Amino acid sequence: MNATLRYYYRFTLYCTTLGLTSAWAVLVSIALSIFGQNHSIQHYVARSFYYFASPIVGWKIKVEGEEYLKNEQSTVFVGNHQSMIDILYLGRMFPKRCTVTAKKELKWTPFLGQFMWLSNAIFINRTNRADALKTFQKAAEDMKRRSMSIFIFAEGTRTNSAEIGMLPFKKGAFHLAVQGGFPIVPMVCENYYSLYAAGIKRFEAGELVLKVLPPVSTEGYTSSSEDIAKLSDKVRTAMLEALEELAERRKASTTQKRINQQ
Repeated sequence: MNATLRYYYRFTLYCTTLGLTSAWAVLVSIALSIFGQNHSIQHYVARSFYYFASPIVGWKIKVEGEEYLKNEQSTVFVGNHQSMIDILYLGRMFPKRCTVTAKKELKWTPFLGQFMWLSNAIFINRTNRADALKTFQKAAEDMKRRSMSIFIFAEGTRTNSAEIGMLPFKKGAFHLAVQGGFPIVPMVCENYYSLYAAGIKRFEAGELVLKVLPPVSTEGYTSSSEDIAKLSDKVRTAMLEALEELAERRKASTTQKRINQQ
């Protein structure tokens, strides 16, 4: 099978699995809600998707720093966003008592929207900054009241590229963390352009590393634009350094494999 056919084959399998999991998620959401376990709906559904989809598309994800996912207080988890395939790494790491943010348009997507609504996802109006900030303020109050955490893609949009880097961060995650006094736990999935690249129709099997970084305290920060920018820059710098370190490790490993094969 040539690379293009392999891309469409794996992509179709991935999307089919995602669709089936979304339908399954609605049933899981209803069942867990009945038993008072709706705070961990997304954890169970995410893990189900990873263990179902991972062998189908041939991806295995190793987590480093997994101990930082077991924070007992409400936490803002932030990650890098390369493509829709990132849902796999969410499935591998997603903690209990955690939810996600999503653009409000997804609320009306069949199955997926109903699942997200039932599992307490936070829908954001990205076209209205004032409205988005109000949503984050309410989210901070709800997180404290229900002892919940949240995961946010800090860049806000995808950046599937061969270059090691990230787009500028949106500030919503940092406003939320400061308003609630929550620590921020950054994480990065190593660049996987060599495995998946929609623009050139590439979707190969492989192994990836997801690195979870130590919590960043928000103590002493205010909601001023200057403080939010400082906090955002601090987290982004740590994530970039981790991405570059993972890239160097991958390069060294690839070089060593070539030497061993000679």
